[in-house]
Amino acid sequence: IKTSELSLNERWANIIGYTLEELSPVDINTWMSHAVEEDLEESGRLLQECWDNPGSDYIFEARMRHKDGNIIWVLDSGKVIEWDEDGSPIRMVGTHIDITDRKINERKLTVALDHANSAAEAKSNFLATMSHEIRTPMNGILGMLELLSLSGMSAEQARKISIAESSANSLLTIINDILDFSKMDAGKLELECIDFNLREIIDQCAESLALHAQEKGLEIIIDNTGIENTLVMGDPNRVRQVLMNLLGNAIKFTHEGEVSITSLLTIKGSDLEFSCNISDTGIGIPLSKLSSLFNSFTQADTSTTREYGGTGLGLAISKKLAILMGGNILACSEEGQGSEFKVNLSFKRSEKMERLKPKTDIAGQQFLVIDSNKSNRDLLKKQIEIWQGVVHLSKDMLSAKTILIDSNIDFVLIDCHGLNNRISVDVIEYAKTIRAYNHERPIKIILMAPMNLNSTKEMRIMFDLIIPKPISTFDLFNFIDCGFEKLRNQLISNVEDNVSIQPDKTAWPQNSHILLVEDILFNQEVAIMMLEEIGLNADIANNGKQALSKLKADPSYSLVLMDCQMPEMDGFDATKAIRNGECGEHYRKLNIIALTANAMKADEDKCRAAGMDDYLSKPIDIELFKTKLKQYLV
Repeated sequence: IKTSELSLNERWANIIGYTLEELSPVDINTWMSHAVEEDLEESGRLLQECWDNPGSDYIFEARMRHKDGNIIWVLDSGKVIEWDEDGSPIRMVGTHIDITDRKINERKLTVALDHANSAAEAKSNFLATMSHEIRTPMNGILGMLELLSLSGMSAEQARKISIAESSANSLLTIINDILDFSKMDAGKLELECIDFNLREIIDQCAESLALHAQEKGLEIIIDNTGIENTLVMGDPNRVRQVLMNLLGNAIKFTHEGEVSITSLLTIKGSDLEFSCNISDTGIGIPLSKLSSLFNSFTQADTSTTREYGGTGLGLAISKKLAILMGGNILACSEEGQGSEFKVNLSFKRSEKMERLKPKTDIAGQQFLVIDSNKSNRDLLKKQIEIWQGVVHLSKDMLSAKTILIDSNIDFVLIDCHGLNNRISVDVIEYAKTIRAYNHERPIKIILMAPMNLNSTKEMRIMFDLIIPKPISTFDLFNFIDCGFEKLRNQLISNVEDNVSIQPDKTAWPQNSHILLVEDILFNQEVAIMMLEEIGLNADIANNGKQALSKLKADPSYSLVLMDCQMPEMDGFDATKAIRNGECGEHYRKLNIIALTANAMKADEDKCRAAGMDDYLSKPIDIELFKTKLKQYLV
């Protein structure tokens, strides 16, 4: 280095298109004259670092000028092998490796990745826009149907409204699935991490689909005995979405028999591992189709789309969500023999974790379960025995009689055995037989019935309690803890025929003055009618510019419902203007809730960044709407 003497071999010269003889005599300037000038400063800096730090290496990807005029890339590396007494470098050795092909491939890959990212972003933006455009009219459809369902109507009209609502919600589910898929594809899906009751989520999923299952004559069995600590930390909405997809599929493709959900929660270091098996006795899946089951827009058999409906997105989305939650979904199936989906998810441990146990001590209490379904009998036995109860099982009244004679039974749980939502005559006779047995204390008889069972006065007299199937943790706790007389009274008051349910009229503050900012006429009408239904009214502005004018003219508004995409001035600019004091200092902290058909997390963030206090996506759910308004007005 001190003499600038440089020794280069023939291969070095060949890399840049020369022979060594053509370049002779060589020195440090030979290298520098063939390097791209813009790289010399960085090369010099790295060399100096190498010299200042004995033992370190010099590595630099340099551009060199080839004899044919092209630019090539070399990996230039070296190391000082001899030092002077004063610590300065004397001699350095190194290599040049031609990496031009690698750099060209890297550039191609970068360009391809940029194109792919652009395409994904364009697709995501397109789907978000389409979602907005579809949600806007859906807001009017679902809003009006919900308002109609709250008004007095005949049974036939109510049935037609229910069918229309179900169809509209099915369409909305498809829209949400496509939007979720788009968000995951673009890497924009974010997960919450909050405390939630895992047993409750599983029960709710099963209960929400139970009615459809029972109409098909199916049993749903919920086995949560493997979940002792119910509170975990994670994203409850995404857990619900995964379970609803899998349960919905199981019910859809099962014509007779049962669908069971068996869950287990285990501690794994600082985390919790959740496993859930959802099995059915349905049509099953051919082995050749299992590998493509979780592909997007794919069904195991194209004929199933015609017979059962669906987009083929549900399983793909569920799998991706499971992976995002630190787990996976696997499928086992045999054609004609049913299917089993195994879900594994990872949760954080909640600081509020506690073991599940009824408040009432049932140790030693004797239970008789009469149910023709073995899975249901075994599940109830398993759970009650965990809580130290004594359980006897019977599939019919014939074998139950022996148990009633030989054991001092406290409680009898008896399955309805009914079809078409009607109670079996046998069950009434069973209850009468059970009543005939005289024990030291009266036997309490609990009927396990379909969710939409039409109970009669005779049933309410004959049974101490009627609980809906599938039997959830909540039902068991109510059954054990709450006291039969109280529950019986609640039951009688809730099942009287032809009782009209009046909407709850909240006592709103007298100064509640709302401004609705919305440019689409039917959305204005839906919002106004929903407000009237819950006892409120509002003034209307057709865009942000009109909203500012109304606020300037009237200082009494207490809340603004703000659409986002509007002509002349959108909701974001209008909100910023309000926060900047353009409508008066007293309005800087005015409550502003976004009402928008944009449903992505980034849209909510954009609303809050503009200064809005809260966010509701369309279509608007009237109960959620009411809850938000209570939060800001009451």
